[in-house]
Amino acid sequence: MGERKIKKLRRTIIVICLIILFIDIFTNLPESKYYDKELKELVSQKKAQVIEVNKDMKIDKDTISIKRIINTDDKTYIRFTYKILEQGWSFPTSAINLYDDKGRQYKYKGGEAIGKIWGQDVLIEVEKIDEDAKSITLKLNWYDRKAEMTISLDKEKNVNENK
Repeated sequence: MGERKIKKLRRTIIVICLIILFIDIFTNLPESKYYDKELKELVSQKKAQVIEVNKDMKIDKDTISIKRIINTDDKTYIRFTYKILEQGWSFPTSAINLYDDKGRQYKYKGGEAIGKIWGQDVLIEVEKIDEDAKSITLKLNWYDRKAEMTISLDKEKNVNENK
């Protein structure tokens, strides 16, 4: 009789662990392509222009993967992930400064990040990038960590969903 109770208890613990594992897996999947339902709606209504970037920037052993740039009528959004190999600080979205090819700096207006097991899923908002800008440069300045990435805004070189 005692052995039956132990088997039943063991099975119950296994089922509970599997439920927790499945919940954890689903909560750690990347957010939607645009991160935000309103942005997705603007893109589907052709009120936002999307430039697919898919470029990585290494910071020590960690990686920032710039996924896409989304331009609306009055704002620019940068969608990226921050993948960490070494546990430590969470990534401050304001650590990235944005400049165009003419040297103009765009002000950071805010950001959202969702923590995941592998790092962070991030959306930042900056001033609208000038339409005559040919490229932008992201400059990271975070304590002693520095990195830089230039992204072409040439619509012919980037996959653009609104063509």
